[in-house]
Amino acid sequence: MFASATILPILHHHRQHHRVASRIARTSTQTASLHGRRRDQRLVVTNNNNNSNSSGICGIDLGTTNSAVAIVTDSGKAEIVPIPTINNMQTTRTMPSVIHFTSTGEVLTGHDAVPFLRSDPKNTFGSVKRLIGRKYRKAKEDMQSVSYECCFDDETKRVGIKVPNLGKDVSLLPEEISSKVIERLVLEAERYRGLERGTIEKAVITVPAYFDQTQVDATIDAGMMAGLKVVKTLREPEAAALAYGVDIMNPDLDETIFVFDLGGGTFDVSILEVGGGTLEVLATGGDSRLGGDDLDVAVAKWMSKECDKKGLIVDFRGALLNARRTREKLSDVDVVNVPLPPDGKEVAFTRQMLEKACTSVLRRMRQPCVECADSAGVNLERLRQIEEAKNKKKNRNKISTRSAGRPFDRVLLVGGATKTPCVRKFVENTFSRKPELDLVDPDEVVAIGAAVRAGSLSGTIDNVDTFNPLEAGLIRAFAAAKGLNNTEAGGAVGDLEDDDGEYDEFDEAYLKQDEGEWEDEEIPEDLDDLKEMIEQ
Repeated sequence: MFASATILPILHHHRQHHRVASRIARTSTQTASLHGRRRDQRLVVTNNNNNSNSSGICGIDLGTTNSAVAIVTDSGKAEIVPIPTINNMQTTRTMPSVIHFTSTGEVLTGHDAVPFLRSDPKNTFGSVKRLIGRKYRKAKEDMQSVSYECCFDDETKRVGIKVPNLGKDVSLLPEEISSKVIERLVLEAERYRGLERGTIEKAVITVPAYFDQTQVDATIDAGMMAGLKVVKTLREPEAAALAYGVDIMNPDLDETIFVFDLGGGTFDVSILEVGGGTLEVLATGGDSRLGGDDLDVAVAKWMSKECDKKGLIVDFRGALLNARRTREKLSDVDVVNVPLPPDGKEVAFTRQMLEKACTSVLRRMRQPCVECADSAGVNLERLRQIEEAKNKKKNRNKISTRSAGRPFDRVLLVGGATKTPCVRKFVENTFSRKPELDLVDPDEVVAIGAAVRAGSLSGTIDNVDTFNPLEAGLIRAFAAAKGLNNTEAGGAVGDLEDDDGEYDEFDEAYLKQDEGEWEDEEIPEDLDDLKEMIEQ
């Protein structure tokens, strides 16, 4: 057994408020050749089964509060890697995204670092994802919400983070700190598979849909600093769609999907359109300062009020920990007996009380949902009214859904906080339909989706290719022009039918020569040019 108190080597390149330019220059050289992606990409799924080994690649969910890693077995199954806790007493499916730098030059990650959030907050770093790749002048509000000290990085003009235990004026970029989380996750994946250290050299790391290119590049830099040789990125809502088994490969599929992602410290919503073998992000939104932690604070406040009524003094931090346990237990039962200090006398806390305590937090979730849906032409309030009218069976013949837009075909839940009963009830009421439940653990959705993409890269799973809007749009238009999206034509994705009734195989090799942007001279003028380029 491996001890969970893993000590990772500290970064070797410290600086007195400066760093070697070559480390950052990688953004314009190494990373450009590795990914070349843009945030406005679409997923295009094709069949490309190779007999490659999947042991050298993994999928990583680099989260704000918690992170997870998943691998793909040789049989093509995506599996979450269990992470040992302190003293290896047990394992969990996720790991806190927390890093602690000790005074002796060691680095503690995950559960091992969490105790230092209280005892040494200046050298313990959480929620680093909020700052990764961010310009200093645009991240001031986020910098004020953390307990450690941030600074201006002269080299990159971005946010730096001071690490007193490494030296008086030593600071690191957020990606340098995040690299230690990635390094630990990769290490656990190698241990889980019984591999030698350094065997896993490739990874698919997920990023929020709203990340700009600088933030994506910084995430890739973090992977490179962790020792990976190849890093691919995948947007989190796309990973969710893959994990939930959305049949992207079905050319006849035409669905609009809402992804509701409530993590510990952030709330993200996205709308996906699936059709013609492509998956496209239509709209994104959310609140970077809203998450499951706010639900815990609401419950902790209720506990504090109960103690005040009894004339008791309560430590709010202790109440917060107790609140989280209570909220999590209510995911499985209707009533939880909550012990109150100092004598531990228990008070019943029900799901109805949880919903009442969290009302203000739930209200904050509604506006991002409404705005995101509205940008995709869907009026959630009108849909709710229509659904209520249908249920009451009043004026059914007069009900018109035109003004409401097309209802969402599926609602996918992501993030551990979505297990909370009042959150699921809120989602059902907001979207007038039940979300997808029990298909996959919301805590593990993103990592599983990243592993599916990793499996496609290794050839273990049917391929999921990424193209920019121009490429995906031309491919979809070309497919439509050839009748591939017409069920009566009997066509199949990946085959092009000529006028003589014979099929020419779709040459995917050309499109894979560069997974990133097409060069200007490569962009076809019309569909005929595209067909000619494909047939070459």
